[in-house]
Amino acid sequence: MPTFAITEDEFTAALHTVVADRGLNWTYPDIDADPDAYIDPADQHPLLAEATGEHGVPSCRYVSADGHRPMCLIGAALHRAGIPLHVLVGHEGLLADSILGLLIEPGLPDSVTDAARAAQNAQDDGRTLHDAVTAYHSVLLNARIPAPAGPRPKEALVRLDPTCTDPPTRHQDTAGPSSSTGPSSSCLRPATTDDPLCGSVAP
Repeated sequence: MPTFAITEDEFTAALHTVVADRGLNWTYPDIDADPDAYIDPADQHPLLAEATGEHGVPSCRYVSADGHRPMCLIGAALHRAGIPLHVLVGHEGLLADSILGLLIEPGLPDSVTDAARAAQNAQDDGRTLHDAVTAYHSVLLNARIPAPAGPRPKEALVRLDPTCTDPPTRHQDTAGPSSSTGPSSSCLRPATTDDPLCGSVAP
């Protein structure tokens, strides 16, 4: 079985190109509109029943039944990245993470194959390519956000002193260049249990 050297960046770029070509609102065609876009239940891949949960139900294809065009988002992205259509045809019925694992060497990180599976799931649920590519990047992002080193700091309750006359303070946003105006820190007082709660800040 041939394998192909495709990096994460190359696969993601191919995915984006397919989305740009088809449009964010593209959805997988209905079986009545494009029968060649579905696997023939009579010629079903052995894993298709497991993938769909029901034997004999048509499934989305990586390549059209006539073998001339890529169909689903993942099939189109893999073809764009350099995998021939006839190779993809031999893997109909496999889920996205499985086909990436079989055809790409060295293997992609689990986060990428999981992200491809999430994009495929969104598409197969009848959602748009916008939804599919959003699902793809959501999985990647979640995999790369480091877990907090310790427990979240306990919030300290504060109240705004109504007698304070200090001018408002402009606070810089630590995540970017934007800023916002808020009360001066000198106007904030520790809140007691009988104070009306005006806000909370991390100590």
